[in-house]
Amino acid sequence: MPLYEYHCNVCEIIFERLQLMGSNRLVVCDRCGSEASRILSVVASYSKSDMSNTSMACDSSVPAMPGCGSGGCGAC
Repeated sequence: MPLYEYHCNVCEIIFERLQLMGSNRLVVCDRCGSEASRILSVVASYSKSDMSNTSMACDSSVPAMPGCGSGGCGAC
């Protein structure tokens, strides 16, 4: 079941809700009970092919992935 982000149209908070894909059920805010709108979320996805740019691999300004530096992340 996917995790969706919602924005309350009244109190302006953003919250998450597990909901079946394709469900158009009305979602209400946990804080004030008003109707909330689903918003687009930013999703990060990594794969071995994403690390083909070696200038980004093991860059110390980017938080290390588990096993990074020992060859565990596939970038080194």
